[in-house]
Amino acid sequence: MLYNLKSLFIVALFISSFSVSAQTHQKNDDQIEEFKKELDLSDAQVLKIKSIKEKYSPEKAELKRKLKELRNKEITEIDKLFTPEQKTKLKALIERHKAQKKAL
Repeated sequence: MLYNLKSLFIVALFISSFSVSAQTHQKNDDQIEEFKKELDLSDAQVLKIKSIKEKYSPEKAELKRKLKELRNKEITEIDKLFTPEQKTKLKALIERHKAQKKAL
């Protein structure tokens, strides 16, 4: 049981390193439009929200870059512990999880 949990944790780390987590402008715009509709925001409120999001965007991008770098270091360190056989099994496990994720 503990082995399975550790395996899933490591797989999650590897998969998260491959996934794209950057939020695009389109996604931001969609979110703001949803807020506008659901919260009945005025045009002035929408403009202020966009301005605030733009203000924090560079800092958030830098944090995302640092987090990605940290994840890569972590994965590299963990990867050094695996035998070649374990690396092969892990690769197959990652591919299986990717396929399951695509199926959803």
